[in-house]
Amino acid sequence: QTSAERRAAALDKYRQKRKTLCFSKKIRYASRKQLAEARPRNKGQFVRCNEKQNTESGSGSGSASNEASAGNSREGNTAEAKDAAATATATANTTLAAAEAKE
Repeated sequence: QTSAERRAAALDKYRQKRKTLCFSKKIRYASRKQLAEARPRNKGQFVRCNEKQNTESGSGSGSASNEASAGNSREGNTAEAKDAAATATATANTTLAAAEAKE
C-alpha cells in the first residue's frame, strides 16, 4: 500500500468511528444523581448551606460571609459539615423511598 492509500483507509476508519460516537449527556450512577439533586443550589450552582441562606436573605457580598466563617473554630465547621451531610442523606433517603413507593 502506498501512503495515500493508507491515509485514505485511516480517514475512512475515522469517519466511520465518528458516526458511532455518542456525545450526549449520560448519567452513569443513579446515586450520584440523587445526591446532586438533593444539594442546595443558587442559580444552578452548588452552594454550601450557609451561603444559600445568606444569598436568599439578600445580604450583600459573599465575602462578608466568608470572613465570618473563617473566624469559626475547626470543630464548628466539622459539625456544620456533619449536619449538612446528615440532611443530604435524609433527603436522599426520602427521595429514594418516594421513588420506590411510586413503583
